[in-house]
Amino acid sequence: MALRDIAVHLDESPRCRVRLDIALTLARLHFATVSAVFARYQPSDLAAAQQDFEQAIAAAGATGSWTRPACDEDDDALRHHVTTAASCADLMVMGQPDADQVGVPHDLVDHVLLHSGRPALVIPYAGTIESIGRRPLIAWNGGRESARALHDALPLMSHARQARLVMIENGRTSIEEGPILQHLSNHGIEGEVERLVAEDIGVMDLLLARLTDTGSDLLVMGAHGHLGLTGLHRGAGTRHILRHLTVPALMSH
Repeated sequence: MALRDIAVHLDESPRCRVRLDIALTLARLHFATVSAVFARYQPSDLAAAQQDFEQAIAAAGATGSWTRPACDEDDDALRHHVTTAASCADLMVMGQPDADQVGVPHDLVDHVLLHSGRPALVIPYAGTIESIGRRPLIAWNGGRESARALHDALPLMSHARQARLVMIENGRTSIEEGPILQHLSNHGIEGEVERLVAEDIGVMDLLLARLTDTGSDLLVMGAHGHLGLTGLHRGAGTRHILRHLTVPALMSH
């Protein structure tokens, strides 16, 4: 499996170049084109931002394009612009929502995940990214969203030899592990199973802790799916993960 169209959201934030570099690295691996989707309120120097993108594309020997919305001050217009771009790409590279960020809607990642029909690779707003997908941790509950995320993540895991499969159960029924382990094996990936019981939002903290404990470099997770968390609003787990993310995450809805 390969990626052919990679979109990346740019917004003049300090972390912007990290996202672009990751998109370009993936583009080189998959012979893909990169589409820069510039969306920010009242950019300070739009021409410089576009020039930086074009220079990065040229230096990487890649092909790419640049787009921006017609309106710089309307939340809906920015959301629509980025979501439309994501819908026309194999993968959307975005930044983790940051409480201190300015210039973009704080629910932009949420909106893209819910409405684009495409996966998003969410890059943390802090830390060094040395690899993505060599040591993946897959959150699996057997539902539609987790199946979609796993399928969408396969191109990013092409160099993985082993993946940690964290099965999130509701305490009443147990998830059969054989079929999904066989599916991973068919893609050359050995799966190691760990089980967590979903009782409340604390299971998300356990999942985040396992990322650190195992040295994982990618979280694969369905977005806004039912995790069987009693009394927990649908999507709360996704938003909790997005707020506290420390490694890149491939999310799909």
